[in-house]
Amino acid sequence: MGLGKKAEKAAKQAMGGKGRKKGGKPKGKKGGSSLEGIVRRALK
Repeated sequence: MGLGKKAEKAAKQAMGGKGRKKGGKPKGKKGGSSLEGIVRRALK
C-alpha cells in the first residue's frame, strides 16, 4: 500500500493483522468493510 507508514500500520492493526485485503470487520465499526474505509478512519 502506498500510503504513509502510519496509515499502513493503523490499517494493518484495524484488520487484526490478517494479510488479506478485507480483514474481518474491526470492532466498533460503522459499515463499509473496504480497506479504503479502514484507512480513512485510521487517518482521522
